[in-house]
Amino acid sequence: MTKRIRPLVDCVFKAILGDNNNTSQLIHFLNSILTLKNEKRIISVEILNPYNEKEFGDDKLSILDLKATDQSGRYFQVEVQISVPSWLKEKILLNWASIYQTQLQEENAYSKLKPTVSIWLMENTLFPADKDSDKDKYLHLNFKVYEPDLKIPLSDHLNIHVIQFPYFRTDYPITNDKQRWLYFLKEGQNLDIDNLPESLQTEEIIKAMRTLQHFSEDQRAYLNYLTRVDNERYKLSIKETLMENENLIKQQQFQIQQQNSQLQQQNFQLQQQNSQLQLLDAKIQKQEKQIQNFILFLKKAGITIPDDDMKTDFDFI
Repeated sequence: MTKRIRPLVDCVFKAILGDNNNTSQLIHFLNSILTLKNEKRIISVEILNPYNEKEFGDDKLSILDLKATDQSGRYFQVEVQISVPSWLKEKILLNWASIYQTQLQEENAYSKLKPTVSIWLMENTLFPADKDSDKDKYLHLNFKVYEPDLKIPLSDHLNIHVIQFPYFRTDYPITNDKQRWLYFLKEGQNLDIDNLPESLQTEEIIKAMRTLQHFSEDQRAYLNYLTRVDNERYKLSIKETLMENENLIKQQQFQIQQQNSQLQQQNFQLQQQNSQLQLLDAKIQKQEKQIQNFILFLKKAGITIPDDDMKTDFDFI
């Protein structure tokens, strides 16, 4: 492979698993990731939004996820998420609800609804592990609906899987198909189809590597790939710019809050000084009243004091 191709770039991912001519890849992927066994295994699938190479070259807003239904009527959604915005949890739930709701046509009864399984492949962490020892547990999270105290399930129709690739250890031995798919999706751009590790030399992984090789060697496919990568970089740049602006606004808000706090403190000090001045003014008025009463008393007693003397005596007040 002459060029490095990331399997988790949307157009590549859909080419690997969403091609109607190669549904066996999707069947193997779903059975492996969901560890479906016996009667629950997927035998056949119908891809509801199959991969179309042209749509990725011409339409920057093409549908990025993969939707399919199996022989029992179950619905599956697989989506790759590069960034982790604050509203992503709500988006995950809304996407599941949208797929579940679309099953119900006007003539259908609620009993016709089938389980809907969402699989989200995260290049970044949505649910961080509190401890290093818990990281393996946070690799593959499975969310369902149940009563938390009695553990009574409401329904098996809601099934949301979140796979967080930062917690996948590439230094661990690869012993099963699920690990093979996760290793390939995380490290595919670093693999060589002619020199694959023995643990990855399966029919499905070799087919997936051939898809990477196609994107590397076919000019149109490679240009489509570069377009998608550039779109991702552009979106990440916008996100970083928004975050920088948000941080700047927060700093400015903090400075304004500090200034408001200082102004409030100064206003409080002014109020205290004003109260002290009012008390002092009241005290002066009281003393002036006492002086006036004392002068009046002296006059009534027939004691005459020159105005200059009185002024001199009471100037200190």
